[in-house]
Amino acid sequence: MKKRTIPLVGLFIWLTTLSCKQHENAVKQQQESETTMVTDSVSSNTLTTAAAVEPKNSTQKFVRTGDVRVRVKDVVQSTQRIENAVSSAGGMITHTKMESVVDDRKETVISQDSVLVTQQYHTENEMILRVPNAQLNTVLQSISKEVEYVDYRTIDAENVTAQFLANELEQQRKKESSTRLQKGIDQRSAKLNQVVEAEKAREVKASEKDAKFIENLQLNDKSSYATLALKLYQNNAIKQERLARMEISERLRPSFGFRAWQNVKTGWFALESTLSFLLLFWPVGLLGGIGYYGYKRFAKK
Repeated sequence: MKKRTIPLVGLFIWLTTLSCKQHENAVKQQQESETTMVTDSVSSNTLTTAAAVEPKNSTQKFVRTGDVRVRVKDVVQSTQRIENAVSSAGGMITHTKMESVVDDRKETVISQDSVLVTQQYHTENEMILRVPNAQLNTVLQSISKEVEYVDYRTIDAENVTAQFLANELEQQRKKESSTRLQKGIDQRSAKLNQVVEAEKAREVKASEKDAKFIENLQLNDKSSYATLALKLYQNNAIKQERLARMEISERLRPSFGFRAWQNVKTGWFALESTLSFLLLFWPVGLLGGIGYYGYKRFAKK
């Protein structure tokens, strides 16, 4: 009876364990599925906005600007894909600055002649994108595919239609005023000083007209291409490398006998150098000896 009970108990334990494992696997798969669904939702809809939509057949002119900071899995790879997306949309990148920022650095001595350097760092990239207004949402969707976390996203659309019209009307007024002044100058009915003053006034009107023309060109560029300031960063990473210690350890110091012999040789070389230097003054010694000999000889007489 006991022999039959033992196999039954073992079978019961095995079935219970198997059931628990299947339940854990099912829960894990469900969590992964939910995580994937959330990630896909964030990736496809996080950055797009109605403010980036260009109305069809609209006569309005908008200057669109944006400021976005997001976390991505890999800054280098995400940067390459975003640059390709901007290029495909007919845009351009006017600024990019990628760098690795060290957040923490530690040195651990692991032997007498080496040290383990551990660095905690993160990589980030700052970019300025110029994208055609009609393609702004498309580029934002491409950026969304790289997103793991959104710090912030700001998109502004400023209507500059009235400013365009005001500049055009101002140009027309300056042009007409300049034309009337030119006709008055050409008639030469006034005195020379009056003509000079009129010419100066005409030049001022022409300069003001040109300034409004250039301002409209700049507005047209800004309204044709949206400007997006994009900041990418990734989670902190850790890098370890083994380096040689710069300090000389006691084990590597030369022995006393070796250092003493080196000092003896150094002293001998110093003595040789001193004697060799004194030999440079042998003419002085020769003249001194001759003088001394002559002095003794004349002194005896």
